[in-house]
Amino acid sequence: MERILRVLIIYIILNISISFPLCKQGENHCIKCHNQTNLCMKCDNSVYIPNKLGGCESIKKCQQYNNHCLQCNENKDLCMKCEFLYYPDENGGCSNTKNCAVSHNGNCLECKNDYILIGQELYEGIKVCKSKKSLDLLHCNYTDLTTGFCIECEDNYYLGAEDMICTSTKNCSKSTYGLCTKCISGFYLNKKDNECVFQNKTLVNCKVTLDNKTCDECEDDFYLEEGGACISIKHCLKGGSSCSKCADGYLLTQKRDSCVKTENCLLGNKAIGICTECMAGYYLDYRDGKCKSNSENEDFKNCIEANGDCYQCTFGYQVGRDNRCTTSKNCDLSKDGTCIECESNYYLGLDNKCTKVENCIYSNSYTCIECKEGYYYNRNTEKCVIAEGDFKKCKIGYGTEYCLKCKNKYYLNQTDHACYDNDIQNDFYKCSMTDDNAEYCIDCSDGYYLSEKDHKCTVIEGCILFNDENKCIECGQSYVLDVKEGLCHDNDVILDEDKKFYYRCNRTNEEGTACEICEEGNYTINENGLCFDDAHCVNMTESGECLNCQNDFNGTYCLNEYFGCEPMIFENCLECNDLLDLYKCTKCIDGYEVNQYNICVPKKK
Repeated sequence: MERILRVLIIYIILNISISFPLCKQGENHCIKCHNQTNLCMKCDNSVYIPNKLGGCESIKKCQQYNNHCLQCNENKDLCMKCEFLYYPDENGGCSNTKNCAVSHNGNCLECKNDYILIGQELYEGIKVCKSKKSLDLLHCNYTDLTTGFCIECEDNYYLGAEDMICTSTKNCSKSTYGLCTKCISGFYLNKKDNECVFQNKTLVNCKVTLDNKTCDECEDDFYLEEGGACISIKHCLKGGSSCSKCADGYLLTQKRDSCVKTENCLLGNKAIGICTECMAGYYLDYRDGKCKSNSENEDFKNCIEANGDCYQCTFGYQVGRDNRCTTSKNCDLSKDGTCIECESNYYLGLDNKCTKVENCIYSNSYTCIECKEGYYYNRNTEKCVIAEGDFKKCKIGYGTEYCLKCKNKYYLNQTDHACYDNDIQNDFYKCSMTDDNAEYCIDCSDGYYLSEKDHKCTVIEGCILFNDENKCIECGQSYVLDVKEGLCHDNDVILDEDKKFYYRCNRTNEEGTACEICEEGNYTINENGLCFDDAHCVNMTESGECLNCQNDFNGTYCLNEYFGCEPMIFENCLECNDLLDLYKCTKCIDGYEVNQYNICVPKKK
């Protein structure tokens, strides 16, 4: 039965649509047709409505005793008198509300100018026309069309929570959604009460407060300190715990405590006011956020981003190990963008590129220093080649017959440019190269030192002459000979308190317990066997004890209890009694005191 009814309904609808002209959207006031029935569903304005025949008909016509009308005019287009509680409208009908412009069957569809149509459940679905000039809608931007209450006020007005009326916010310069967002100059916004309050001493330069006690947001050009005070930052537009946005043409420094001129900045992040890209020819220094010329500083030529060192270069360049921009990878040192020294295992070719030599295990910036086992470096071809014949002992050669440097355990004879064993106990023991005539050694193997006077190699650093027992008998400058040990020691610093007699000493006594000869200078050996300087003493007792050292334009000295007057790089120092660090001041002259860096500074008053 249900299926038969469905078929019957469809049949009736189809017959209706066939008996009348087909609905065409945009014609005869119809703006929307039904897909299946071809009947009009919506007409183009409130004067026309869909009728039962599927078209649009005008409702601007009057019929006595129809649609709540009691009396029509002579033209039969306007109702002159309506039923009780109905009112004539401008469209010729009767409406259930005054000030209606268009109605249908007694229901208002459109209000007159300066009125809005409100539908309230209180009137059981009946709609009314409410004046926009009514008290509760004055200065209202948006009205709830169901309740008739204002939901958003114009700028400089706020919405009362109880009466829903838009009220002016005194001293407010800007408001949104009925709430003040900014006060006029000299006033701050108390968000709790939505009012603008005169800035007092506590909240001077304050823009917004939540509790009327402490500031939460400062005015433009000010930022909020931790203590709640608003501090001025020139060109700062938005503050917080620090400045968060600068004015156009200015950028924040990295510490966010000042706005700097954005000279030569191409792109920036305006949200936080930081330059992100500089103009061509400038690099971005993240330490202060400024764009600086990369042509006026050779350390930053071809650089576009830096933070103390360059870490991003322009196209075609890369950052070398010296943190400068170079055209070559694996570069250790460059100048003006050109590599002048390569990193280990690479050498600098004629094209100023760093190239790695095949079979080379160590190289400097210009050449391979050592090839892997079974190879030697041929300077002619700039390659590591297989070592054959006499060249098995050669490390670096020029061609295939001329050796320039021998491998370990061999020395180079510079008369025939061949390599010979250096493990034999003779004049060339541990030697790596002879002189041009092969009469004596001029360079030693790694770990050995050349004795300047006898041209022999020894393991004793600083020794210039040693005896047949391989003990040193004379040391070079800046070394002291310990006669008992036969060794040379550094005499510039004190590494061991028990060996303090090495300081300034040239040669010890035979027991190796005290200095016997001091190095050149104004030194005398005192009773403790130490090299003592009293030549720069300016205040001495009758017993010969120095009380004060020279401290004038001729030099600065401090008094040390072991060595007398010591040269001091810091002024106003009186004593330097730290034995292991004689440049550390331990007592200052009157009016000065030792600070945390062990130098003399004026005393605090």
